[in-house]
Amino acid sequence: MKNKLLDYKLYLIIFIVLLIDQITKNFLQYKNFEVIPYLLYVRYAENPGIIFGLFENNALFLFILPVIVIGVIIYYLSKNELNWVGSALVIAGLLGNIIDRIRFDYVIDWLLVPIYPKYNISLFNLADASLVIGVIVLIYYIHKEK
Repeated sequence: MKNKLLDYKLYLIIFIVLLIDQITKNFLQYKNFEVIPYLLYVRYAENPGIIFGLFENNALFLFILPVIVIGVIIYYLSKNELNWVGSALVIAGLLGNIIDRIRFDYVIDWLLVPIYPKYNISLFNLADASLVIGVIVLIYYIHKEK
């Protein structure tokens, strides 16, 4: 069986997601506008933590844990035990936000889907979406194989 770590498609997905994530964050920085009324907005925000701003300035959760997760995914990919699409999306999402933390000391969020607009709990970026979709794909394939 071919080693999934040697598959160029894994790296292509990571590269494309990272590229689009960084371009959108740079292009939409400091911008606020309505895309679809009552449904979709661009709202610039600086998130110094992780989801909902939790663990602000906590190196363990902001840098070390994501790097460990990437390492675990690479380990299981090398053993052909994980889905490469889900793995690529998770890695790209984690790397996209790590890049922001290194560049700015916070993550740029810009996409608002007003689920509960009073508190902006649905403010995120492409890296966040990639991470969530990747986790869902991995959970699906792990349960499918059992």
